[in-house]
Amino acid sequence: MTIISQSYAMLKRKTGEEFARKTLLENLRFNQGNIKKIAKEMKCSRNTIYLALEKEKQGNLADKTHTPKTPHPKTISQKIIDLIIKRRKETGFGKRRLRWYMAIRDNFLIPESIIGNILKVKKLTRKKKRARREYSRIKYRWDGVLPFEQLEMDTKRIADKKTLPKEIYEHVLNSSFIPKWQWTIIGPVTRIRFLAWSYSRDWACGQVFGKMVIW
Repeated sequence: MTIISQSYAMLKRKTGEEFARKTLLENLRFNQGNIKKIAKEMKCSRNTIYLALEKEKQGNLADKTHTPKTPHPKTISQKIIDLIIKRRKETGFGKRRLRWYMAIRDNFLIPESIIGNILKVKKLTRKKKRARREYSRIKYRWDGVLPFEQLEMDTKRIADKKTLPKEIYEHVLNSSFIPKWQWTIIGPVTRIRFLAWSYSRDWACGQVFGKMVIW
């Protein structure tokens, strides 16, 4: 048996992927399955060897086709384009809802990116209106407010599903020993914060905490 020892990438470029993988597997068997050694000798990663072994099990050492799974906008027939425009005018749906509407109504499952491009080219998209939110932020006369003359107070739930890991979030919800609410009082001038925790959110807890800080 003649064992070729050279770069896997160079061998693949010269002879093709099937012969390169076949040589890689022959070298692997000749070295009694020493993946680390073969990867070093043929200057390839271990994943390349694992992929060759997997393809050998499947009975096909060739690469998979690189043809895109979704059609290109230029390959869409004019009949489908006209249908997209028609359904858009009938329903007024955006690209996401229009995709599922056409899948159910017309038995055409077209990627929403292509529908969006067609609507954009045909100038059937809506202009998004940017909503301006008015925040009711308290305005102070900073030159006339003394430290701790004004205080801001709020409360929030400790168990935040967006910030806590799933296990910790469920533990906080199910535990009877961990407080569920956090209370905060802040001095807007000094920016000093006072924190407290409670098992319930009611006026009694807020009143006790507020009086404690004021006293």
